[in-house]
Amino acid sequence: MNTENSFITDPLPADVTALQSLVRELQSELKISILRCSRLEYKMRDLIRRMYGPKSEKLNPAQRLLFGILDEASIEPPATGTAPNDQQTSAGAKKKRCGGRKPKPENLPVRHRLIDLPAEQKEGLVKIREEITEQIEYQPSRFYRLHLVRPVDAHPKKKHAPVVAALPAQVIPKPVSAPASSLTF
Repeated sequence: MNTENSFITDPLPADVTALQSLVRELQSELKISILRCSRLEYKMRDLIRRMYGPKSEKLNPAQRLLFGILDEASIEPPATGTAPNDQQTSAGAKKKRCGGRKPKPENLPVRHRLIDLPAEQKEGLVKIREEITEQIEYQPSRFYRLHLVRPVDAHPKKKHAPVVAALPAQVIPKPVSAPASSLTF
């Protein structure tokens, strides 16, 4: 059917069958547009619910009917043996664990390797501290912690910035394990 506004001003046919077919056609178009509108409204409600609705899964009251639970009073909370003095521990127990790396095991033996500047670069400098980088190393049938110790040297009269030796080349930047042990796994 013509969807322009010109059909409103067109004269209606005088034949009854033509009028009936015109009404049927308009009714079918109306039904299609109503269905289309309801589908779009559903999609819009779903998008709004996804964007602005609750972010965590919660028990829908209609789901209780699946298990025959009609009210909250019939649900008994699990019995816990907490004393009234444990109010601080219950508040502290809700600490959220942050991401990141797990701590390195402290029970492994430690080996130190000194990485220093060449003697000609070190002339006239004074050691002010040490930079220690820790990696997990693997030797056949044994793990150990490797401390790469790099002295930081500075000019006594502060003529330039402190100087430190560069770390050896790494496959992955800031690795937990050494490159050789990464390749064995």
